[in-house]
Amino acid sequence: AGDDSEEKDKQLRTLWVGGLSEQCEEEVLYELFMNAGPLARVSHPQDKTTKKKRNYAFIEYEHEESVRYAYDLFNGVELYGSKLKLQNKETGLGIHVGRPNMLRGGGGREGGPGHNRSFSTSDL
Repeated sequence: AGDDSEEKDKQLRTLWVGGLSEQCEEEVLYELFMNAGPLARVSHPQDKTTKKKRNYAFIEYEHEESVRYAYDLFNGVELYGSKLKLQNKETGLGIHVGRPNMLRGGGGREGGPGHNRSFSTSDL
């Protein structure tokens, strides 16, 4: 059972990054996301047939706390003209963002950690 908790811990420390431009290199992702905390690894898969990098990557942090910080820093930020979409499926972070009527009118979903602030890069 030790493997299960280790795998869950790894998932809690991993951020899925979608919306990547074809121009985006793994080194760029590493340089960007290390600003939120020490990284364990960056994985940017490629299509087996075309050998092109996929439009998503996985950023694994050394510490779980870095995931939330990275999300707050980089979600929606433009990189090579493409907006980054960040998620952590284990915590639900970023999963329901931008889907109409999922969070509006919130019937008791208020008050979760960090869910009461929002900004867009166009406002900055």
